[in-house]
Amino acid sequence: MYLQCIKAIVFVQLVSSVQSQQCRQGCKCSAKVTICAFTQISGVPNNLPTAITALTISGSASSPNSFGHLSPSAFLSSRMSHLILRYCGIDAMDAGAFRALPELKTLNLEFNKIRILTQQSFQGLTKLTTLDLTGNNHCDIKPNAFNGLPTLLELRLGEMDLDTLDLNLLKSLHSLATLDLHGNKLKTLDWTVLSSLTNLKHIDLSGNQLTTIPSNMSTLFTQIETKKGSINLGNNLWKCNWEIKWMKNMSVSFSSVFSIGNIICNSPASLQYISLINVPDPKLEPILPKILYCDKTKVTVNEGSAVFINCTIKGDSTTVTWINPSGTSFVSSPLQQNGHNVYVNGSLYMSSTSSADRGNWTLSVSSKFGEDQRAVDINVILSTTTTTTTTTTTTTPIPTTVTTTTPTTTPITTPTTTPTTTPTIATTMSTASSKILTMSTVPLPTREPESPEAPNMLMYYAAGGGGGFLLLLLTIIICCLKCKKSGHVDDAERFDSVKTPRKTPRPRRVNVVPRSNSLKHAYY
Repeated sequence: MYLQCIKAIVFVQLVSSVQSQQCRQGCKCSAKVTICAFTQISGVPNNLPTAITALTISGSASSPNSFGHLSPSAFLSSRMSHLILRYCGIDAMDAGAFRALPELKTLNLEFNKIRILTQQSFQGLTKLTTLDLTGNNHCDIKPNAFNGLPTLLELRLGEMDLDTLDLNLLKSLHSLATLDLHGNKLKTLDWTVLSSLTNLKHIDLSGNQLTTIPSNMSTLFTQIETKKGSINLGNNLWKCNWEIKWMKNMSVSFSSVFSIGNIICNSPASLQYISLINVPDPKLEPILPKILYCDKTKVTVNEGSAVFINCTIKGDSTTVTWINPSGTSFVSSPLQQNGHNVYVNGSLYMSSTSSADRGNWTLSVSSKFGEDQRAVDINVILSTTTTTTTTTTTTTPIPTTVTTTTPTTTPITTPTTTPTTTPTIATTMSTASSKILTMSTVPLPTREPESPEAPNMLMYYAAGGGGGFLLLLLTIIICCLKCKKSGHVDDAERFDSVKTPRKTPRPRRVNVVPRSNSLKHAYY
């Protein structure tokens, strides 16, 4: 008896030592399950236990791992059923990277940097039930990426910064019960595809940019209610108008499916931040299409010039169309159409006008509730091309010598110029109607060439004459002022005034005629 107990103790110790040798550090091993968890590593360890069934490798947002790409040789355990590779820096996956894991049921690839997903990305995972790709920003998901996953029940594509998503890639997922698309930038969805997924029970569309849900999607809500599921519609850009009025009216019926309190109006501005359940019914009536304003009713431009007509419209679910004089329609689009841009507010821009644009243009704003139109007359002035041809000839002066018989004079040579050809100007004017008008030939008088110095000499003479004239005018003004100040001055005194005055005046002798009673002499 004692010997049998010793043998049992030795056997247990041997089994424990074997298991400890096979179980690597960081793993928890048992007879049926081996679970490993690693952090801060640069790749999948290559000496994992062969019986491993669950593997978790997780970095963090502040300190992610740096795997790079995954290859099929990274996983060799055929028993693995759960694989979590979170924050591992994975940017690419080779074709068939998981084909050595046929028993895999859960694959979590959260917050990596995967750039593209193709049909080969998940090849061989025929038993996969949960796929989590949350946080792989700007990932290009090809339409057939999820083909070959017949048992997939849960698909999470949240926080991937998706602005569009072709839901046709879900058509092969007939077993799908949970779809998570939260935290993206989706503005529209193909709701009919969601309705075709008959097993769909939970949908998370929160945190997107959805504005409306068609009223025919009430069948989808009924389907989810029957399965006791839910739809999360919070934090979207809901436009509270007639299109989602049905949700308010059926909020009581679908109270178990979605919370009407989570639907907060983003537009119109008068209803912003108000819960849909609190919006009065008259505010949810459709707005008829109407053209409020166009800054031009008649435009006149030259051919080739640009034209911009600024308009403002209102209405629910309107279609904006501009129709040119020949009947061609241009519908509002962010792209230019043959040099024409039509904007959703009704404005029209033409980068270059031509004769085809001349005439009445019609702005049409329509919806299923009505239509409004306005005409704008565009007059395009066709360009006229003028071509001027000038014919010039060079005149050669012929010298002529004239000799006089006067002995005191010398022969004088007088050059004269004789034009050999009279210059003419022919003007040809061509119009857009291809008419040619030729003007008559008009002779031009000839003119002798002037010396280059002639203009300069004239300027000198003009400057000198002007200066002399100003000096003379100034002298006359000064003399006039002196005369006015001193009164009349005879020529003798004027002449004497020019002389230098003496220091003391010379006394003059004055003879005074004596009076009858006395004779006196006086000197002054």
